Amino acid sequence: MPVAALVQENVSHLSLLGSEGGLVLASFWHVPCSPEVMTNEITESFPQTRQDVSNLKNTAMDAARDLSSTASVHAKKAQGHLQDLATHAQEEGAQRVDWAKGKATDLVGDLREYVAARPLASIAACLAIGFVIGLSRRSSRTE
Repeated sequence: MPVAALVQENVSHLSLLGSEGGLVLASFWHVPCSPEVMTNEITESFPQTRQDVSNLKNTAMDAARDLSSTASVHAKKAQGHLQDLATHAQEEGAQRVDWAKGKATDLVGDLREYVAARPLASIAACLAIGFVIGLSRRSSRTE
């Protein structure tokens, strides 16, 4: 009888089993026996297999629940951080707007003081600015 046929006849089960992060190849050899004996072996091991599948399902469900609760906690933390960031941005924006308003008020006040101190120079500056704007508009119309 060829060796391959002998091995095929004598190997009843090959499986990969997890062992501390590695893989172990397990093989079980048996002496040829009757179909009744094989049926009894399968029937006896089937409840254990069902229990193993049930345990695996429970473990997967527990892992899914843990993952869900962890994701929920992280989402709540992220929401809190975003709210803090939005509040900070709003406060910073309000400070910048107040600063710009203050600068504009200071500029208008300085301009009023300049016009009050030098009325003729202010009129001459306004005429010069008007003349430059008029020239630029006139040149853009002719083109």
